[in-house]
Amino acid sequence: MSCMLSIVSIYALVIAPILRAGDVRRWLELEGLGEWGDAFEAQSVDGGTLMGLATRDLKEELGVGSLPARKAIKAAVERLRGAQQ
Repeated sequence: MSCMLSIVSIYALVIAPILRAGDVRRWLELEGLGEWGDAFEAQSVDGGTLMGLATRDLKEELGVGSLPARKAIKAAVERLRGAQQ
């Protein structure tokens, strides 16, 4: 799994800002958060939107009602941000 995370980090560094909605879905799957792919894709969440997601967006716009799920998604986005720096 660590090898996969390294690939994800490199991928994020290069093209995270230009991810399309389908790419975000695949990224969620790689992060073990694939169950949220439909919601993200239905709202056309792309890389730019993903990087700017607030907790409120996750809960109200994307329907992520579970606190642990919101925290997991936020942590994954933070890792993605970290990979860009």
